Amino acid sequence: MPARKRRKQVLCWRLLLGSSVLILLMGIIFISVGFLVPKKKEVIDIQEDLEIIDRVYQAFNKDLDIFKIVGIVLFCVGGLIMAGVFVALTLIWRNRGEDPLSSEEIPLTGTELHQDNGPNATMDVKVPATEELTTVQPKRVDPDEVVMTNAGLCKIP
Repeated sequence: MPARKRRKQVLCWRLLLGSSVLILLMGIIFISVGFLVPKKKEVIDIQEDLEIIDRVYQAFNKDLDIFKIVGIVLFCVGGLIMAGVFVALTLIWRNRGEDPLSSEEIPLTGTELHQDNGPNATMDVKVPATEELTTVQPKRVDPDEVVMTNAGLCKIP
């Protein structure tokens, strides 16, 4: 994939992710304002079983409820966009074998200098088959030594 096209795709994904985070934060702010600003009393006075209602306070309380609803909608939309971006990233780039947000400029240093001493090492590092092997077990001093086994006491040959 050309580097220019790749940069455009990464920029598009980051723009979508950034806008979803912004919408999510706006939703949190709207919800906070809706719940943290105290409601005002709509009833000003009661005269002979009649309540006198202030229409401005009633509209203010209604606006606070609208703030709560808009905040919840923004929060949900931002979360859905963010989830969609993450799902799309995993589905699109899973088959390609590359991550769109990873940088190709990171060199893997030290892998060329490291020699493999494991079972797949070259023949120069392995022990030749003609070399003489010595035992690591100590020599037995007492020839009448016995060992306890499941069958009982057995003499060591």
